[in-house]
Formats: sequence, structure tokens, C-alpha cells
Amino acid sequence: MLEKWQVPRKYYEMIEDLSYTKGEGYFIYLKKGYVNDVTGSRNIHCMKTSEVRWIIGKTHKR
Repeated sequence: MLEKWQVPRKYYEMIEDLSYTKGEGYFIYLKKGYVNDVTGSRNIHCMKTSEVRWIIGKTHKR
């Protein structure tokens, strides 16, 4: 699924789980020890794949 969303491979190891629903969008749950600067947490929610690619780049180890 990450390839379809065009997420760079370097972020794959940070991701614990992910899902997509047409009505609610994209959900990414990061592994323990990682945080996203935009959300300030381990959870990421986006509505568009372009948002997924942008926001995942703001993820790093704590």
C-alpha cells in the first residue's frame, strides 16, 4: 500500500500500521519511539495521498 501511496522506502520502518477508507481518508500509526512534528503524536490522518507524502516527511525518532 505504501508503494501505491508513493511513500519513500526510508519511512517504511517507522510505520506500525496503516489503513484507508474512502470516507475517512488515510491513517498511519507510527511505531513506538517515532513522532510526527505536524500532529505531535504517533498518529497521522490525511485526506489526500499528496498530504501523506508531505506529512510523513515530518516524522522522526523521539
